[in-house]
Amino acid sequence: MSGFPGPGPWPAIRKDLVKAGRKPVVAAVGYIGVNAPTVMPLRRGDILVCDASDPAIRGRLTSAAALATFHRKGVAVFSVDGLHAKVIASTAFAWIGSANASKNSEDGLIEASARLTGPQARQLHAWANGLATEDAALGSSDIRRLKEIKLEPARGGPRTRRPPAVLPPGLGRVRFFETEAISSKADQRATDSDRRKARSAARASGLPSTLQPIIWAGGTAAKPGDWVIDIRNGHVSSPAYVVRVAHHPRGDIIWLSPVKTSTRPKVAALRALAPALAPGFGTRLIRDQRTVDAVLSLFA
Repeated sequence: MSGFPGPGPWPAIRKDLVKAGRKPVVAAVGYIGVNAPTVMPLRRGDILVCDASDPAIRGRLTSAAALATFHRKGVAVFSVDGLHAKVIASTAFAWIGSANASKNSEDGLIEASARLTGPQARQLHAWANGLATEDAALGSSDIRRLKEIKLEPARGGPRTRRPPAVLPPGLGRVRFFETEAISSKADQRATDSDRRKARSAARASGLPSTLQPIIWAGGTAAKPGDWVIDIRNGHVSSPAYVVRVAHHPRGDIIWLSPVKTSTRPKVAALRALAPALAPGFGTRLIRDQRTVDAVLSLFA
């Protein structure tokens, strides 16, 4: 499962929004999440129209803090009760689709948006601009009042439950690694900086965005689409699908989407079936069908 276009519309929308010298944009987007200024980077001279009614603020559908951030950046902010549209338009381009401006929309849901140009873009821009009427404008005092509204207890928004990776029948090759937990600050910073791209790659493959990284010094033969079993600090991890491999000063960051298994074998049982996995083996590709079948049966 994935969004449209690509792994979801927000990266493509942002590409239009961050262009130097682009024409002013009107974003008529129903709900504005707390991370909206990052998800939808509007700038001075742009217009934002949303549902910033008291119920929308109280129910955490729209974030007053996000509205304040947009306002400080020079974005004109307007509120229209009941607005449910998702239009981001200039006279040169327009996006129309399903996505509210929120982190949940980008990371947790399957969204679709279409990009329009020419007369259709101009028509959408004119329509969205028509919502920004004088009586709908929010000034600094209005936004301060919204920030004082007591919020309801947080509830999880709608999320798509993506099924975990599933081992393909007749899998004939598995790469094994022997690693240690990521502990250095440099390695942690490297994985944190690449996590967004890894999650996008997982979503594009229809997999959950909860991933396990390996940092392998000196590079590796692993590539997206491979199957891996990691022996970390002497403990056997579940078989996992490689969703992304990124370069790192110490080697590669290998992002794994694990299979859900009922059991995990002891490392001694694994090594009894595959003597090549003796302590200190580092990394090893096993492509003997009989051995692979025997190893995978330990996870049943």
